[in-house]
Amino acid sequence: MVKKLWFSTRIGKEPLIDQLFHFHQELPKYLQGYHRCSITQCPRIASLLYLINYGRSTTLFSAFESTLTQLVPVNFVAQMKIADWRKHVKEEFNKLPASMTKAQAQTEFLRSIAQFRTFGSAFFPVNQTLYRQMPQHVIVAINAKGVHLLSPDTKVRNRLLLIVPLFTFQVCRKYCNPLVTLT
Repeated sequence: MVKKLWFSTRIGKEPLIDQLFHFHQELPKYLQGYHRCSITQCPRIASLLYLINYGRSTTLFSAFESTLTQLVPVNFVAQMKIADWRKHVKEEFNKLPASMTKAQAQTEFLRSIAQFRTFGSAFFPVNQTLYRQMPQHVIVAINAKGVHLLSPDTKVRNRLLLIVPLFTFQVCRKYCNPLVTLT
């Protein structure tokens, strides 16, 4: 699978790009539980996802168990009863402006998760043997801030390896136009 790293993302600056690319790349990472967020943040984010997926109709709140995994990270689902999730998400959903569109909800979702230090990362679950003080199984998250080594259970960053930025890179003459310079 190809993963794209967003190094200079400014949520809301280009709404069409947010809707077409950023939202669809960040949603699966959020739902798979890769970001370290609190259980208090989840109902608000879930209410935005409910609006995006189902619009203003509240009929699916009655069958909330089947929709929960599309709204809440997998590692949080078991932390509350279904009835409590329904109650908290519905409360947050009712706080959303009545005029909020699907596109605005997508942008707000991105703004909400952009605060996580692993936002914009490509994630790789790996086995590591280099650092003895760390668990064997870690998640490697690569983004503009560096290479994060995360605990798979708590999402606590155990180590950060900085990436030295490349400011100018001359493309090899053998394969490309010799006048092309990437900056």
